[in-house]
Amino acid sequence: MNNVFAHGPQTMVAEVVNKNFERTYKSRTKALGRVVSHGHVLPPKVLKKDFRFGKVMEEQEYNAKMLVYPHNKEALSHETIAMLKKSHGTYEPGEQLKRDYDWQSTKLDPTVHRFGKCESILDNGAARCLDEGHNPFKADTKLISKKTMDHRRTQDKLGQCRDLGIGRAPRNHVFGIKSNILGEWGASDCIRGDFSTAEQMPDSNLGRSTRPGFRNINIKNRTFGCPTIRTDIAVPRTRSVADNQNYGTDAEAKELLYPCRFNTIGISDKDFVSSRSPQDMREIFSAIGYNFTDDVFARLWWRAKTSKDWNKDGQVSIEEFRAAVNELDDLKARGGQKPAWWETAGKWAAETLRK
Repeated sequence: MNNVFAHGPQTMVAEVVNKNFERTYKSRTKALGRVVSHGHVLPPKVLKKDFRFGKVMEEQEYNAKMLVYPHNKEALSHETIAMLKKSHGTYEPGEQLKRDYDWQSTKLDPTVHRFGKCESILDNGAARCLDEGHNPFKADTKLISKKTMDHRRTQDKLGQCRDLGIGRAPRNHVFGIKSNILGEWGASDCIRGDFSTAEQMPDSNLGRSTRPGFRNINIKNRTFGCPTIRTDIAVPRTRSVADNQNYGTDAEAKELLYPCRFNTIGISDKDFVSSRSPQDMREIFSAIGYNFTDDVFARLWWRAKTSKDWNKDGQVSIEEFRAAVNELDDLKARGGQKPAWWETAGKWAAETLRK
């Protein structure tokens, strides 16, 4: 801005310096429609039309552009796209961010309604300053240097205070406060130290804590301060995306440093140890290629439920059922032997299937 609206030379020295700048600028000005020649002489082979610098590489399947910006040929499902929007905020280019608010309950149309307060139109507003044609009787806007305006505003005026840009105080305004308006000590009293005998005595509560809750009392099983994770706050039924309160359900530091390997598809470690119903368990293992008969599935379920090696609460999770399946697969790989619990599990399976 200073280079565009700078003043002209104010002294003889400045005028000489300005002439040198103008002479240098004119000597470097390029002629319109002509190539600037620096006196270089090129070899004859360079002047040929079919001459190219560098070496032509053979056409390959992948080029640099494909490696930097690969094309994703696999189309994502709607469930995956919705999950990525919720977890990572990955919206398409130009896609409007929607939070699925219930606008019908508020009786507002977000496509038409405008929030906020409309300011009144001012005569000296930015729109009026930029619009030169709103008043034909006024002259066009003139752009002058900011240095000139600052000089005009801060220069001394006869009979008036200098404007330093902090505003104007009302008439008969006095800054500060009187020394004796509050009846307190002044500088002279502080120097003389006119204290009475009672005021010179030490305080009666010297060395004692008088603030409630800050006394030196040994209280066992007490935690001072506010915990980082507030488990005493009830979790709302529908939690807003703008709610950053930790209700004790957020991930810990260990999960952030060492996340689950299936975290990218929305599966955590807790999903493997949560209890499942027999129908859900059978559908999960059928999806990965384990199609059990009713008898074999019932025996494996009994083993995962009653085993003291990995089951502690009598509930069956994916991890516990997988341990029973691995135990059976290991025995089959060694020679096709049946485990010791196979007969007992068969009796329980027969009674269960009979019911």
